[in-house]
Amino acid sequence: MKKNTPIQILIYVVLGFYGVITLIPFVWAISASFKPLAELTSGQFNWIPQQFTLENYRQIFEREPLFGRWVGNSLLIGVSVTLLNLLFNSMAGYALARLNFVGRRFWFFLILAVLAVPAQVTLIPTFLILKVLGWLNSYQGMVVPGMVNATFIFMMRQFFVNFPKELEEAAALDGLNPFQIFWYIVLPLAKPALAAQAIFVRQFKSEVQQVLMDENKILRKAFDSQGIFSVCD
Repeated sequence: MKKNTPIQILIYVVLGFYGVITLIPFVWAISASFKPLAELTSGQFNWIPQQFTLENYRQIFEREPLFGRWVGNSLLIGVSVTLLNLLFNSMAGYALARLNFVGRRFWFFLILAVLAVPAQVTLIPTFLILKVLGWLNSYQGMVVPGMVNATFIFMMRQFFVNFPKELEEAAALDGLNPFQIFWYIVLPLAKPALAAQAIFVRQFKSEVQQVLMDENKILRKAFDSQGIFSVCD
């Protein structure tokens, strides 16, 4: 039996330590859910609730009739955005890696340029576009802006660049067209890259975007003083 080297042992220790740090917020959240509001706001740090209570869960499950709707919306938007990202990012990455078309280098460098643009910069323009389309306060307003991601297009492109061409050439000899090669041959073998993408893809725009796309009145009053939204009213 092969023994682990000191370097491997050190790596395992570091990874284990990092794993424990990663779990701390989740453990704290579970602990805090059993604390009353007074204890949560007291500023005291304690893992075990001093006054154990189920009032927070009663509030959610018994007195919040929209709780099921909130969970359903989160699942619908999260699953939709993830699946659409897996599909469109993979298709774009494959096209940039394998297909020859006019402007391929231009689009590739444009995607690289997009990576340098902070997401916060696009929040207000995105809001204005969705307002013109009439998509505020709607599912499509939450899903469509997040269904592609330049970072993962680049990642999938790099994966497909190193994909064995022999498999695609064999499929082409069997009569498959480019889309069939992608769908039946390449995509099933790209599961590691798809899994990594599914883990890290998320509807960033998160809290800030949710507020913007919901046309929050308080936020509108703050920006209206600067005339930001007046162009769409």
